[in-house]
Amino acid sequence: MKNNDNISINQKLGLLKPAIKWVFSKVWKLTPLWLSLKLVFTIIPAAMLALQALVARELINTLIEVTRESNGNFNTILLWIILALVITVLQTTFLSGRQYVSRRLNETLQINITIEVLEHARKLELETFENPELQDILARAQSNIANNVNNFINQIFSFITDLISLISIVGILVIIDPIATLLLFPISIPYLIFHWKQSRKAYIKSRNRTTRKRWIRYYSQTMLNNNSVPEVKLLDLAKPLIGRYQNFMEEFIKEDREIYSRQIMGNILFAILFAGAIAITSGWIAWRVFQGLLTIGDLVIYGRATRQLQSTIQSSSTSITSTLQQAMYVSDLIEYLNLKPKLFSHNNFIPDNIDGKITFENVTFAYPGSKMTVLHNISFTIEPGEVVALVGENGSGKSTIAKLMARLYDPDLGNIYFDNQKLKNFDLDYLYSQIAFVFQNLNKYEASVAENIAYGNWHELMNDRESIEAIAKKVGIDDMIRNMPEGYDTLLGRKFGNYNLSGGQWQKIAIARAIARKASLLILDEPTANIDAHTEHEIFTNFRKLSQGRTTLLISHRFSTVSIADRIIVVDKGRIIEQGSHRELIQIDGRYANLYKLHKSHLN
Repeated sequence: MKNNDNISINQKLGLLKPAIKWVFSKVWKLTPLWLSLKLVFTIIPAAMLALQALVARELINTLIEVTRESNGNFNTILLWIILALVITVLQTTFLSGRQYVSRRLNETLQINITIEVLEHARKLELETFENPELQDILARAQSNIANNVNNFINQIFSFITDLISLISIVGILVIIDPIATLLLFPISIPYLIFHWKQSRKAYIKSRNRTTRKRWIRYYSQTMLNNNSVPEVKLLDLAKPLIGRYQNFMEEFIKEDREIYSRQIMGNILFAILFAGAIAITSGWIAWRVFQGLLTIGDLVIYGRATRQLQSTIQSSSTSITSTLQQAMYVSDLIEYLNLKPKLFSHNNFIPDNIDGKITFENVTFAYPGSKMTVLHNISFTIEPGEVVALVGENGSGKSTIAKLMARLYDPDLGNIYFDNQKLKNFDLDYLYSQIAFVFQNLNKYEASVAENIAYGNWHELMNDRESIEAIAKKVGIDDMIRNMPEGYDTLLGRKFGNYNLSGGQWQKIAIARAIARKASLLILDEPTANIDAHTEHEIFTNFRKLSQGRTTLLISHRFSTVSIADRIIVVDKGRIIEQGSHRELIQIDGRYANLYKLHKSHLN
């Protein structure tokens, strides 16, 4: 694993140029004005540094000359003072402008880059979010998404500032004494190399933490999530969960200390060496002043410039290494955006209308990354408007059939047809618009009751209260909703509101959301798992009306539910072993009949 990580990281080290090209191309498209202004407000103040030093030098030399002369003119000194003031005011103005522009640029990036990441997530298939390795890519890309891009831009501009400042300072030092200046450079090169190596180690450290960071989030969410807190309390799991969280955090602290210790030692060593070099060169300049070869102004500005040089070298070293490090983080974002969905339409087929016939033809499937085959050569047909139930023990492959039918995955072998057209040929957005799916682990949206129902067909229903209420009445939950504190405007969930529902009530809302969808295919995966038998009977006695003639796939363990289906398909270990109506399967006296008898014996 380490070898693969090192190969990956070494490849990323060469991504600085592509990262710069990608980021500036992206930002230029988003906001060319703010990017241009940031460049202007960066270059001008840095370029004025040399001018400011030269003005100070001339001010000091002129002051000395004027004080030596009995009839000296103070107006010359005043001129240099005014010029120094103008330069200072301009620098302050440009620096303030750069701060404002940086904020505006960051705001633009925060919105647009985050939206791009979320839009890309919409295109990725379910497999991406279930694969542990791909989850690491997602986690790295989502870690301070826009901030990483903004920091990368800031580091590049910081480097530009430092580079211009460095050139200006070196120019001043060379003008004063080129030989003494050469002594300062051999110390700077090892310092730059040292910082680059430290930056590389910091990135490797951060990259290798991705999975552990996901564990840390999991432990904290488990401790704080209202759904998991009751069981955590009853099982007294807080101590082991906090212990594992603490172990990871202590590992991080230990790793950080090693890097920070090296950085501090390197900075101290550089400061000592550079201070020694400055002392030697300053002594040399002072000797030349004493000999009359240089002026007092030269000595003052040389001392000031060498201190600025030390500060600028440290700053530029940090800018270079931080730029390289941020380039690696940006490459994580590029890596995420380059993830291509495996599910795509082969010819974007959109029919004039859909009847709802579903056909599985010799379908075999194993989940990505797993060697275990879940479905073996499955074949069956569901006619338009037919209600078909899938029955079988847990792990038999029922939910997998439903996910393949909804094209959340593609089969490894065989084909699935929708109205005699291969499922993979349909335009994906159109296909999904024709499917209403009530999942076993349904989403509990933190939104109003009306919004929770409207999400099933939000394009049409979001502002259509009358239609939402009609759907609720059809499903039989209108009275339940009107008894809530604010009726259809009641905010559900505990994260932002104060009203939560029971599992059965959430499931009724989910069924209403599915019914709201104008879909040809209705898939219900354990739709009544959290509903009592009386309520279940109430819903499904009116089931034909709810489905409105749509082709329906029903997965349930309750035989009172599946018995209303037109046809029942019995699945065992990924194979179809029986199919027929409830009465026909009872007469066959096979697996279904045995499961039914077992179910009745439990009820008795």
